[in-house]
Amino acid sequence: MNNNENIHKSCFASGCFRGTEYWFMKAPGVKVTTVGFMCGTVDNPAYQQVKTGTTGHLECVEVEYDTGKTSYENLLTMNKLYN
Repeated sequence: MNNNENIHKSCFASGCFRGTEYWFMKAPGVKVTTVGFMCGTVDNPAYQQVKTGTTGHLECVEVEYDTGKTSYENLLTMNKLYN
């Protein structure tokens, strides 16, 4: 039985969201990941703009996870290990 009360979302900034997303998708309890950008000074930048480092954006991964199978602290440790 899926208990929606156990489903949480957190956003993690990283150097490269594709590599970070790869490792999060392998983690127990992770249901869905979504990549994107946050902060920055350019509205709706393209990836090519962001990777130049001139827009001020951070590459991020939003992680939807089951707290019955993993914790925020575990995901935070994972993000630290792979970035």
